[in-house]
Amino acid sequence: MIKENFNGKVYTAVSDGELICIIERIDTNTYHVKNKFTDMTAEIIPLDEYRTQQRCLEHKRVGKDGKFRKSKALIEHNLNWLQWMLEEKGFIRRTKPMKC
Repeated sequence: MIKENFNGKVYTAVSDGELICIIERIDTNTYHVKNKFTDMTAEIIPLDEYRTQQRCLEHKRVGKDGKFRKSKALIEHNLNWLQWMLEEKGFIRRTKPMKC
């Protein structure tokens, strides 16, 4: 069973005593996320109802030896995942889908 805890600046998710994810608001638009495979600091700024600006400040992936190392792999995917998590957990407002 997953237990979630949110206290305004920090969101944590724990499953069976194992930490799944921590999201921490560092500054107004700066967030730090850590899970089993990724340690990332990013700036996510809602520009208007439809667009959001993302910028990765630091990105680390876990290596074969279990240590975090700087990496460029999957940055865009992890930024999109972080933005989705921030919208789901209420850190930032949801963007509206654009109509064609």
